[in-house]
Amino acid sequence: MAYTVTISDVRTRFTEFSDTSDYPDALIQDSIDIALLIMEAKTALPDSWAVKMALFLTAHYLDFNKTTADGDPTNKYPVTSLSLGPTSTGFGGGDATSEWGQFLNASSYGQQYNSLMRIWRLQNRMVVTRSG
Repeated sequence: MAYTVTISDVRTRFTEFSDTSDYPDALIQDSIDIALLIMEAKTALPDSWAVKMALFLTAHYLDFNKTTADGDPTNKYPVTSLSLGPTSTGFGGGDATSEWGQFLNASSYGQQYNSLMRIWRLQNRMVVTRSG
């Protein structure tokens, strides 16, 4: 892994995490560490993709943890079905077959990470298809 992501990178790219009282350096560093561990497992990614994706994944963890810490009960998934009596609501998590996909859909940052991963996979399939 030749790339790095710093606290400054996160605060510069996502100014919404610039408040040091809401987002102390230690919290951002923990989120970076988790994101880099996940990105390290995706060794085929070029550094330029890995850094972008690690930034979005870090922001996802920060947003998700902040929402959880604030006790926000709001379900961020889109409503896919609704009943009136006895009350029922269905939420879609985008990638309903994957807990990871549902987790990523809990924030716009996670959704962006997921989109970048899909684009990268699509590009690699196209390259493989063209060359062989």
